[in-house]
Amino acid sequence: MGRLGPARDPEAPEQEVLVELATAVGALVLSRATAGDDLSERLLTPVGGRLVGDESS
Repeated sequence: MGRLGPARDPEAPEQEVLVELATAVGALVLSRATAGDDLSERLLTPVGGRLVGDESS
């Protein structure tokens, strides 16, 4: 997780990596729980963008 995106520091503190992991897992679980609903994509898009360093998300 700490290696995702161009702006990620390979020496990122463990706490930061754990927050990214929890955010990704939470978004995935919630999007699957709302599968077939617009909310599913609205959950995944901004979280995915943030985790890979997309500044527009």
